[in-house]
Amino acid sequence: MLKRKYLIINIAIFLSLLIIILFSRLFSLSHYFKLQANPEKKLIVVFRNDDIQNFSGSKLELKLFRIFKENNISQTYALVPFEINLLEKRELMKILKEHLKLGLAEIALHGYAHQDLGKRTEFLGRPLAEQFKKIKVGKS
Repeated sequence: MLKRKYLIINIAIFLSLLIIILFSRLFSLSHYFKLQANPEKKLIVVFRNDDIQNFSGSKLELKLFRIFKENNISQTYALVPFEINLLEKRELMKILKEHLKLGLAEIALHGYAHQDLGKRTEFLGRPLAEQFKKIKVGKS
Protein backbone atom coordinates (compact mmCIF):
# COMPACT_ATOMS: atom_id res chain seq x y z
CA MET A 1 0.00 0.00 0.00
CA LEU A 2 2.88 2.34 0.86
CA LYS A 3 4.54 1.67 -2.51
CA ARG A 4 1.29 2.53 -4.29
CA LYS A 5 1.09 5.79 -2.33
CA TYR A 6 4.65 6.70 -3.35
CA LEU A 7 3.91 5.79 -6.95
CA ILE A 8 0.84 8.05 -6.99
CA ILE A 9 2.85 10.89 -5.43
CA ASN A 10 5.64 10.43 -7.99
CA ILE A 11 3.15 10.43 -10.86
CA ALA A 12 1.56 13.64 -9.55
CA ILE A 13 4.97 15.30 -9.25
CA PHE A 14 6.01 14.23 -12.73
CA LEU A 15 2.74 15.39 -14.26
CA SER A 16 3.23 18.75 -12.56
CA LEU A 17 6.71 18.99 -14.02
CA LEU A 18 5.42 18.06 -17.44
CA ILE A 19 2.82 20.83 -17.24
CA ILE A 20 5.53 23.30 -16.22
CA ILE A 21 7.68 22.27 -19.19
CA LEU A 22 4.80 22.56 -21.62
CA PHE A 23 3.70 25.95 -20.29
CA SER A 24 7.27 27.24 -20.25
CA ARG A 25 7.32 26.68 -24.01
CA LEU A 26 4.10 28.68 -24.41
CA PHE A 27 4.83 31.58 -22.08
CA SER A 28 8.00 33.49 -21.53
CA LEU A 29 8.68 34.57 -17.96
CA SER A 30 9.98 37.87 -19.26
CA HIS A 31 6.36 38.98 -19.73
CA TYR A 32 5.82 38.66 -15.98
CA PHE A 33 9.19 39.72 -14.54
CA LYS A 34 11.15 42.76 -15.60
CA LEU A 35 14.81 42.20 -14.86
CA GLN A 36 15.92 45.60 -16.08
CA ALA A 37 17.36 46.62 -12.72
CA ASN A 38 19.98 43.86 -12.95
CA PRO A 39 19.95 42.07 -16.32
CA GLU A 40 22.72 39.70 -15.19
CA LYS A 41 20.36 37.89 -12.80
CA LYS A 42 18.76 34.73 -14.05
CA LEU A 43 15.66 32.93 -12.89
CA ILE A 44 16.70 29.41 -11.90
CA VAL A 45 14.27 26.54 -11.46
CA VAL A 46 15.52 23.29 -9.97
CA PHE A 47 13.81 20.01 -10.81
CA ARG A 48 14.49 17.39 -8.18
CA ASN A 49 13.47 13.82 -8.87
CA ASP A 50 13.21 12.40 -5.37
CA ASP A 51 13.48 8.85 -4.10
CA ILE A 52 14.98 7.04 -7.08
CA GLN A 53 14.61 3.53 -5.68
CA ASN A 54 12.59 0.32 -5.91
CA PHE A 55 9.53 1.72 -7.70
CA SER A 56 11.55 3.85 -10.11
CA GLY A 57 11.77 3.16 -13.81
CA SER A 58 8.06 3.21 -14.63
CA LYS A 59 7.01 3.93 -18.22
CA LEU A 60 5.80 7.38 -17.18
CA GLU A 61 9.07 8.17 -15.45
CA LEU A 62 11.09 7.01 -18.46
CA LYS A 63 8.97 9.22 -20.75
CA LEU A 64 9.66 12.18 -18.48
CA PHE A 65 13.40 11.48 -18.61
CA ARG A 66 13.12 11.61 -22.41
CA ILE A 67 11.14 14.88 -22.32
CA PHE A 68 13.71 16.52 -20.06
CA LYS A 69 16.52 15.35 -22.36
CA GLU A 70 14.75 16.56 -25.53
CA ASN A 71 14.30 19.99 -23.94
CA ASN A 72 17.86 20.08 -22.58
CA ILE A 73 16.59 20.50 -19.01
CA SER A 74 18.67 19.15 -16.15
CA GLN A 75 17.43 17.48 -12.99
CA THR A 76 18.77 16.60 -9.59
CA TYR A 77 18.22 12.90 -9.02
CA ALA A 78 17.95 12.09 -5.31
CA LEU A 79 18.99 8.46 -4.92
CA VAL A 80 18.30 6.07 -2.07
CA PRO A 81 21.03 3.54 -2.86
CA PHE A 82 20.24 0.82 -0.34
CA GLU A 83 16.47 0.61 -0.64
CA ILE A 84 17.18 -1.83 -3.46
CA ASN A 85 20.11 -2.72 -5.67
CA LEU A 86 19.93 0.13 -8.18
CA LEU A 87 22.25 -1.79 -10.49
CA GLU A 88 19.34 -4.15 -11.20
CA LYS A 89 17.47 -1.21 -12.77
CA ARG A 90 19.54 -1.40 -15.97
CA GLU A 91 17.43 0.92 -18.14
CA LEU A 92 17.18 3.50 -15.38
CA MET A 93 20.94 3.37 -14.71
CA LYS A 94 21.65 3.69 -18.45
CA ILE A 95 19.51 6.83 -18.61
CA LEU A 96 21.09 8.35 -15.49
CA LYS A 97 24.61 7.72 -16.83
CA GLU A 98 23.67 9.22 -20.20
CA HIS A 99 22.18 12.30 -18.52
CA LEU A 100 25.34 12.67 -16.42
CA LYS A 101 27.51 12.58 -19.56
CA LEU A 102 25.31 15.22 -21.21
CA GLY A 103 25.41 17.47 -18.15
CA LEU A 104 21.66 17.00 -17.60
CA ALA A 105 21.94 15.29 -14.23
CA GLU A 106 23.18 15.94 -10.75
CA ILE A 107 23.15 12.98 -8.37
CA ALA A 108 22.24 13.62 -4.73
CA LEU A 109 22.36 11.13 -1.88
CA HIS A 110 18.86 11.12 -0.36
CA GLY A 111 19.26 8.98 2.70
CA TYR A 112 20.83 5.57 2.95
CA ALA A 113 18.01 3.06 3.00
CA HIS A 114 14.84 5.00 3.93
CA GLN A 115 14.36 2.87 7.00
CA ASP A 116 11.21 3.40 9.03
CA LEU A 117 12.62 4.86 12.22
CA GLY A 118 9.50 6.61 13.44
CA LYS A 119 10.26 10.27 14.12
CA ARG A 120 14.00 9.82 13.79
CA THR A 121 15.97 10.20 10.62
CA GLU A 122 18.46 7.63 9.44
CA PHE A 123 21.32 9.69 10.87
CA LEU A 124 19.90 11.35 14.00
CA GLY A 125 21.48 10.02 17.17
CA ARG A 126 24.01 7.91 15.29
CA PRO A 127 27.72 8.34 16.01
CA LEU A 128 29.40 10.77 13.64
CA ALA A 129 31.78 8.08 12.35
CA GLU A 130 28.81 5.86 11.43
CA GLN A 131 27.11 8.77 9.65
CA PHE A 132 30.23 9.50 7.59
CA LYS A 133 30.63 5.81 6.76
CA LYS A 134 27.03 5.57 5.49
CA ILE A 135 27.46 8.71 3.40
CA LYS A 136 30.74 7.42 1.92
CA VAL A 137 29.24 4.00 1.09
CA GLY A 138 26.07 5.60 -0.26
CA LYS A 139 28.05 7.87 -2.59
CA SER A 140 30.09 4.96 -3.90
